[in-house]
Amino acid sequence: METAFANTPIYAGIFRHAVDPKGRITVPAKWRRAESEDFYIIPNPQNQFLIVMPPEEFKAVGVKVAASKSSESDKRNFLRRFYSGAQPSTVDRQGRMLLPEEYLTQVGLQTDVILAGGDARFEIWNPDRWNANLEDKNDVYNRVGEEIGI
Repeated sequence: METAFANTPIYAGIFRHAVDPKGRITVPAKWRRAESEDFYIIPNPQNQFLIVMPPEEFKAVGVKVAASKSSESDKRNFLRRFYSGAQPSTVDRQGRMLLPEEYLTQVGLQTDVILAGGDARFEIWNPDRWNANLEDKNDVYNRVGEEIGI
């Protein structure tokens, strides 16, 4: 029996990859659905890492914002900045994705990166920032895990 989530990718796991001289990374084979796949890339609001979303997740951001309790003006301002700040990228036949050069600089990505699964999207981190974030947020992970019974 096919569920509503049958074709929805789940990005799980952590992968260490290198950024090649052209600014490309390899998307893990487990995360690819097709030979050529489109994504949208945007720095997170604090410029700590890159968020990579398939088109359906990218489009869903607008729905989530519309349902939020923010004012209409705040919603418009957020959506304007979010969608105008995103860059489309396609995974080529070899599984490589080109990262915008300005984003690499903006979030401090150089040669090695961490690709971290995040359910319907994934993130690209500088390894040092990733490790610091894990340490800093360990208590949050433990508390929420306990709340939900994991």
